[in-house]
Amino acid sequence: MKITIQTITCSKFEYNLKTPFKVGASQLGQRQGYHLQALTDQGLTGKGELSPLPGLHQESLEEAKTQLERALPLTFDPSLPITNQLPVNCFPSVQYALEECGINILQQKEPSQLTELFHLTPNYQQRSPAINALLIPAEDSYQQVKRLLRKWISSGITSVKIKVGRMSVGVERELLIKLISTARDLNTKLTFRLDGNQQMSCELLVALLHGLDLDLVEYLEEPLPDHNDHESLHHRLGLKWAIDESLANCLSNNTFPIGCTTWILKPRLIGSIHRTRQLITNANQRGYQTVISSCFESEVGMESLKLLAHLQNHYRPVAAGLDTLKEFRHLE
Repeated sequence: MKITIQTITCSKFEYNLKTPFKVGASQLGQRQGYHLQALTDQGLTGKGELSPLPGLHQESLEEAKTQLERALPLTFDPSLPITNQLPVNCFPSVQYALEECGINILQQKEPSQLTELFHLTPNYQQRSPAINALLIPAEDSYQQVKRLLRKWISSGITSVKIKVGRMSVGVERELLIKLISTARDLNTKLTFRLDGNQQMSCELLVALLHGLDLDLVEYLEEPLPDHNDHESLHHRLGLKWAIDESLANCLSNNTFPIGCTTWILKPRLIGSIHRTRQLITNANQRGYQTVISSCFESEVGMESLKLLAHLQNHYRPVAAGLDTLKEFRHLE
């Protein structure tokens, strides 16, 4: 089904975050973007979100908006990758936003086609995909361990992603030891994912892991900037890795670090819903699991990520990294 998007209405949002944190070289305390309402030549409407993440996307929000508006009117088939249908190269956030609007229109107009594309179950809209909890440690996190664990357990959470390398190694190590030991005492099935965002050194990582029961650590998500160091520590400590920031480079070279078990997929950075679909299939064919991860989208942008999480779980049930909405103050 081909559609022609004639116009897109852009409504700007600015949401404050509960806890500011660093993304690349940017300190993020607020999330900005545009909620989109696309209108086709047949009177169909579709929603989406334009929200490049500072520190991750190269394009600014206003650069992306200008490019989005210049791409219209646009005729394309939402069941196919939009990157092959655009007249010019667009920023990843723009490509994704246009494709997202098209998929939303397809969801309304041809639901059976959407079901086939994403291997959706009949009641998928009533069943949210499993997600990992997200913990960005703060100074009082150590005192809240039992409360946090009970909250996660009562919510049916089975995996917790923890940002590491942001406080002193001693403080973070004690927090992780307490989380893991308390999880064992409570006889839970929780596992932990540690995300270092390439910000750590080998020495800091070894110091952090000292005293930890690594059996409950599902993987470490790119704590180091050099893959050679990941492989060295894998041989020494038997650690399992997830790749995120370096995924594109690994795919380009067709080389993945020894010990890698997981590909972290950020669809809005990849720039295509359908390219993400292909990567999910590719990863599973190679024996890797995938984790769909957000770029701190709003509620509108989260909907397409849930579709991809359903597809991810068709191949292998894995908790997705979509627990970011709770970081917005307006959703308290």
